[in-house]
Amino acid sequence: MDGLPDAVLANRSRLELAIAIDALLDELEKESQQRRAIVELKFFLGLTDEEAAGALDVTLQTLQREWYRARRWLFERLK
Repeated sequence: MDGLPDAVLANRSRLELAIAIDALLDELEKESQQRRAIVELKFFLGLTDEEAAGALDVTLQTLQREWYRARRWLFERLK
């Protein structure tokens, strides 16, 4: 997955990673509905930053900042 460190990806298939991330989405939504939506758009649908920003009607900078935070949050839980 683009944006996650190799350490998270190392011993997981793409399917295993998708299942693990899907399981975390409800927990992430409690902190930020927007970050959950970003993960869904970027990871599961494969949208570019520009496409995801347009879909969420946010600026590109906001999308990129929140995508960074969502990835960091996921990484901490997927270690």
